[in-house]
Amino acid sequence: MPEDPPNEPSTFGAQRYKRLLTGGALAIVGALTAVVPRIGRVDTWKIVLGLLGVALFISAGREPRKS
Repeated sequence: MPEDPPNEPSTFGAQRYKRLLTGGALAIVGALTAVVPRIGRVDTWKIVLGLLGVALFISAGREPRKS
């Protein structure tokens, strides 16, 4: 009788879904940056750059300096 394979992580685990959602979000932001040159009077590349900076702070686990 063949033995059951050892428990393997699912192909569609939480990590894979997180990567899929992150990739989708990046694609949408990239498309909006290319399609909509400005929101109000602010260029979209500046907004995206600011959001990336905030994302870096959050992912690093840091909080902004407190004066």
